[in-house]
Amino acid sequence: ARTGAKADNLMKLVIFGCKFFRIAPEEMCQGLVTRFGPVLLYIVQERKQISGDMFCGMILQSIGCSAKTSDVNWDVVNYQYREEEEMARTLKKRSSERQIPVKGPSMKILHITDIHVDPEYKTGANAVCDNEMCCRQFDSKTNSASVGAGHYGDYRKCDLPYHSFENALAHIAETHPDIQLIYMTGDLVPHNVWSTEPEENVDIIGNCSDTIHRYFPRATIFPVVGNHETHPVNL
Repeated sequence: ARTGAKADNLMKLVIFGCKFFRIAPEEMCQGLVTRFGPVLLYIVQERKQISGDMFCGMILQSIGCSAKTSDVNWDVVNYQYREEEEMARTLKKRSSERQIPVKGPSMKILHITDIHVDPEYKTGANAVCDNEMCCRQFDSKTNSASVGAGHYGDYRKCDLPYHSFENALAHIAETHPDIQLIYMTGDLVPHNVWSTEPEENVDIIGNCSDTIHRYFPRATIFPVVGNHETHPVNL
């Protein structure tokens, strides 16, 4: 990109390499490069000091790549936080010296996180497909029960069907009608990071939020954005 090569040509080359070396299925190669390519190119073009070693240490840590640079290894010093931390230790010490009352006000809280609802989940679809995520209506249906996606979900490379999410909420609402607070700490969106679209992410977040509110209309909900809510993921 820094030598003047066109972005489209670079991305086509990366897509070709991804497919040729079978790094991922063709659909994933195309989708991942199309979504993440422009962002990575922008970073490389704007951060002139980025080297191959630094890029590897930032992007490919999962395969053991590292870089000895302050841009990757941060030493964060927050003096305000240190003061707050010292105050917290003091308060904790004081509270431990007090007698905790046996009886007192209580509150029931529901914590919902990382449900990754997949609107494309299909019962009986292939649960051992070539993609990083399976059990979807696009995956070929199989006659083998051992590889078919279960009705309420599957422990293999699959996310959660919507009806399982709704059934769980219905059961919780019935058995715990006195829930007052709900912590919803993100990652409602499925793991199909190569084919996400902003509109689809917004729809899933909205549908899940509406469903939670429908079963718990009197509870106060505190939502948090997860890394999968963004498009592309983690950005």
